[in-house]
Amino acid sequence: MSLLRCALPKGNNKAISKLFNQAGIPMSAIIDESRQYKIHISDFEFILVKPKDVPTFVEFGAADIGIVGKDVLLEVKKEIIELLDLKTNETELVILSSKDELETVNIDVATSYPNISTEYFKNKGIHAKNIILNGNLNLAFELQFADAIVDLITNKQDLQSNSTFVDTICKVSDRLIVNRASYILKNAQIESISSKLRKLIDNKA
Repeated sequence: MSLLRCALPKGNNKAISKLFNQAGIPMSAIIDESRQYKIHISDFEFILVKPKDVPTFVEFGAADIGIVGKDVLLEVKKEIIELLDLKTNETELVILSSKDELETVNIDVATSYPNISTEYFKNKGIHAKNIILNGNLNLAFELQFADAIVDLITNKQDLQSNSTFVDTICKVSDRLIVNRASYILKNAQIESISSKLRKLIDNKA
């Protein structure tokens, strides 16, 4: 059996590791603690990369499969196969406003998702300028330099007092993605993994 390379986002992969292990696919907990960028386990080689780079590694064949959030897939739009919703790390990508109601013209939007933000507001007929930030987005409201935020939240009940919920762009969870050529050349291996994961996910539903 040939080696299957899987791209994982750096960071907390505990939910993904647990799901894979429950499905009988070896993914050691060492992945969560390791500072290595390549880890070989059984017939797998796991490579740890920045979340927004996972689809790029998969698209260009540097990885056969990958695991990445739906938010990243919508933002970077790569030529890959989205094979399975893993139902892990579930959250929502939302619009928040600094006011009770969002203005409909000439608004400044703080976000780390400029492409998603642009598409959303364009479809709403709202002229929006993106202010690209990679963290601490609520400071944009506190320091009063943005009218809206596009960001991930886990629970609407946890919104800060200076934020008003406006809309949900999409539900977000981890997805199993596949390189197009690998899906043909290593179809049996990939379908075996996918079917084990799908059965486990369906049983939990």
